[in-house]
Amino acid sequence: ANRNNLDGYLLYLEGVVLKKLDLRSQAVTVLQSAVAAAPTLWAAWLELAGLANEYEALDSLQLPKHWMMYFFAAHAHVELKLSDQALDA
Repeated sequence: ANRNNLDGYLLYLEGVVLKKLDLRSQAVTVLQSAVAAAPTLWAAWLELAGLANEYEALDSLQLPKHWMMYFFAAHAHVELKLSDQALDA
């Protein structure tokens, strides 16, 4: 499908399918588009956090400048057991 015509919710769904198919890098790309298109879609942020399994991967994500990013950063750092960074997020 042409991703330009998809809203954040459909991009999220595509990202979930790609993740289930173990196409991680493609899932990350699509989920980044999902949170950019629908920044308050917390489910997309959670899927993205589950794919960023190390600090470097988390740091390299292209995320929208939105207040939800701070909740995502705190959640992801806790998941990675980086509590000091979670408090700074």
